[in-house]
Amino acid sequence: MTETKTPEYWEELSKKGNIQSKISFEIEESIKEYTKRSPSEIFISHNSRSIFSDEFTNELQETIDSIISKYSSFTPKQIKSIHKKYFDQIYAFLHLVHIKKVACKINLDSFSILKLFRALNEIISEAQFIITPEGIFIDIMDPSRICLIRIILNNPSYKYYIKGKYALNIEDLKKILKCEKSDRSQTTFEFREKNLSATIDSEKFGSKIPRTLNYLNLELEEIPIEDLKSIKHPFQFSLKQHTFIHTMKNLGVYSDVIEITANNKIDKRAIAFKEEDEKKGTGEFIWERKHLLNVQYNKSLVEAELKEEEDERIKNILQTNLNQEISSSSHSLSFLDWIKEIAKILDKDDQIHFCLKEDTPIKIQIDFTKLGDSSLLYFLAPRELKKDALDDDDEELEDF
Repeated sequence: MTETKTPEYWEELSKKGNIQSKISFEIEESIKEYTKRSPSEIFISHNSRSIFSDEFTNELQETIDSIISKYSSFTPKQIKSIHKKYFDQIYAFLHLVHIKKVACKINLDSFSILKLFRALNEIISEAQFIITPEGIFIDIMDPSRICLIRIILNNPSYKYYIKGKYALNIEDLKKILKCEKSDRSQTTFEFREKNLSATIDSEKFGSKIPRTLNYLNLELEEIPIEDLKSIKHPFQFSLKQHTFIHTMKNLGVYSDVIEITANNKIDKRAIAFKEEDEKKGTGEFIWERKHLLNVQYNKSLVEAELKEEEDERIKNILQTNLNQEISSSSHSLSFLDWIKEIAKILDKDDQIHFCLKEDTPIKIQIDFTKLGDSSLLYFLAPRELKKDALDDDDEELEDF
């Protein structure tokens, strides 16, 4: 007969778990200070490998002991085990930071990340990867300055060590990541001092493919994405991946300029994608409200902007939109269509989120569920046709 654990047993176990969590937190905080030191203050060479110096070993032991000694619930044997555990973890961490010069490490689904960079390469050839405690940020502006993109790569496997900025050729990055969906593989990235390390492990074949890619020696333009994030869009809605792809496949019959109108009041035409050619005709792709998700209209945002606006023409537009409760803006189909390529990473029921404001960059947000906590934020500048335009030569294109 199996003995049933008493409530006191589980309570004591819970207390020890909470204490170990506190110890782990204090140890992690102490480690951060060691990353600021020079490697020579921590390591010495011994038999072709790097080990802690005697001075640092003594300092580290005292630090760990002082943290553990705050808690009296451990036996001498347990203290020795905890001490060794954290000593080994700190060595592995500092060896990565100071000897291997690794800024961060992350493990991602191989085929999904390959598809992401394939889509990215359709817009740009080079990108800067910014290593932060919150994840790997990739801020991008296309050469024509029509769209701004922020991609964040992050998931529970992400290990941040030190800040860094590294530029990579996206075409070359695609090549070192080549794989097939059927491989069922994971790719581990390590951003090192001189190159990116990418190791592809296949579950299907049991193979391991380590590759490196050298960084580019270039300075990329600062991307003003924080300014765009501060814009407040009054109308929001979401489409499932398969409904968005269906929409894109049915546009482009008349024009490369698509007007997106969000109607929160009149009949059931909640969202309309409209295109027009003065010689050929017009077309619309309409989603009724029942096909949309997360529909929101913030009337107070328009009212506040109307009070502050001084330009009479803009005030008239805002007043019309306020009366009818609509938001409308026109955008380049080719750049909207790029989102269709990015959306191929998603499952059919994953959502794509849209934020609209009159004659303002549209904001599109995507969470990459197959890549953990990774996401995309996409701003696309508005595009307008002159009312008296007869051909594409008269098009006006706004940019950032």
